[in-house]
Amino acid sequence: MAAASVARRAGRVLGLVGAAAVALTVVLLSPFVLEALSGSKGVDWNRLNQIGAAYGFTSAIVSALALAGVAVSLVVQNRQAKAEQVQGIRSYYLELVRLELDDMPLFQPVWGDTDIVDPHEQSGMANRNRPNVIPPTGELHPHTG
Repeated sequence: MAAASVARRAGRVLGLVGAAAVALTVVLLSPFVLEALSGSKGVDWNRLNQIGAAYGFTSAIVSALALAGVAVSLVVQNRQAKAEQVQGIRSYYLELVRLELDDMPLFQPVWGDTDIVDPHEQSGMANRNRPNVIPPTGELHPHTG
């Protein structure tokens, strides 16, 4: 299965390299093909220079648009990275709260004294006040239950 994935990936890369080579060949040979098709030996180089300058302007516009696209993608990527960082911090906080609630006797010094003496009652009280987003499972501490 892994070999098939590697073979597909290699095929895609070779296909892209082949397509790029064909495109480059067409671009490089196009002046010669156009000259051969025109059949004229006396070429007005000033006119060809003006046509080339027109293509240069178009190329500059396309390059500027591509650069703007890269800038926009960098901004979007930066926003996504910040959102992932915030999500990571929130999940870390949620994990800490879950650990405290699952092992109340261990974290009693952190929580301080309460009116409830029995640790199991304290855990039950904390679980009743727990938000619904935290499922009351013992996955974090298999020894508790």
